[in-house]
Amino acid sequence: MPTPRSMRSAPTDPADPADPARAAGSRPRAAPTQGPIGIFDSGVGGLSVLRAVRRLAPDEPVLYLADHAYAPYGEQAPLAIEQRTLRLGQWLVDQGCRAVVVACNTATAVAV
Repeated sequence: MPTPRSMRSAPTDPADPADPARAAGSRPRAAPTQGPIGIFDSGVGGLSVLRAVRRLAPDEPVLYLADHAYAPYGEQAPLAIEQRTLRLGQWLVDQGCRAVVVACNTATAVAV
């Protein structure tokens, strides 16, 4: 029986193109303790997630990214969705986000 994606261990082989450290071109970094919470979606649906975060944690800084240029994700190949999700997640980390929320159902189902 195949192992569900959520139960697989993270790739650690530097030659593996799926390794986040290789994709970022650097070594993995420890999660920052300060900085905004990053949220991304392929469109405007993630705004409900943004509102929920604002309601639950009103003093937390948030960086919201709506990826309209590549919406809708559902029409794209799974590999393209995985690559886009990694790219956007890495961009949010590079901006100093201490946490990333994938507010897109398609990206979550395919790439998380």
